[in-house]
Amino acid sequence: IRNLFLTRIDVEGVTWFRYHHLFHDFLVARFKRDDLDRYVQQQRRAGEWFEVHQQPEEAVEHFWQANALEQAARVMNACARDLYLAGRMQTLAQWANLLPPAFRMAAPELILYQAQMLGDRGQLHDALSLLQDVGHAFAAQQNEIGQARAALVEGWACQVSGRLPDALQAGQDAVRRLEALGQSGQTFYAQA
Repeated sequence: IRNLFLTRIDVEGVTWFRYHHLFHDFLVARFKRDDLDRYVQQQRRAGEWFEVHQQPEEAVEHFWQANALEQAARVMNACARDLYLAGRMQTLAQWANLLPPAFRMAAPELILYQAQMLGDRGQLHDALSLLQDVGHAFAAQQNEIGQARAALVEGWACQVSGRLPDALQAGQDAVRRLEALGQSGQTFYAQA
């Protein structure tokens, strides 16, 4: 019966303890019932701690539990590229689907990589639909490089789907934006 509800976890010389998931769920439900305001405050603080300690998935989970969607969107947006490059498509898709439409445009990087992921999977119509929204979000932020990146992905998706005139137009838009940026645009263009 000893340690029935508690599991010891040793990772790289650090010891953590975790409650059994059913006992954890019971405690969380009781905490929420007894003091919802404090529960939300603790979840937000946990999200901030995990964000500072560069553990974005845990940060997003706690911000989500606290209904702190702006903070969750900020963390998602900051980590979207890393998730995409690491092949973490399931996490990327889950995050994109967690955000209500009003908050999705606060995370255009996340949505851009979601569109790229959809395009990679052959869901070009869905990808192109998202890319228009992403372009508007980057425009609202006055982010020319973001707009150029969205145009490049849009051009690729149009080309793959056989819409060659649209692909050409999107590519020309991206080049025009990058040339207008001067040196920083040239650096990005070389990386693209």
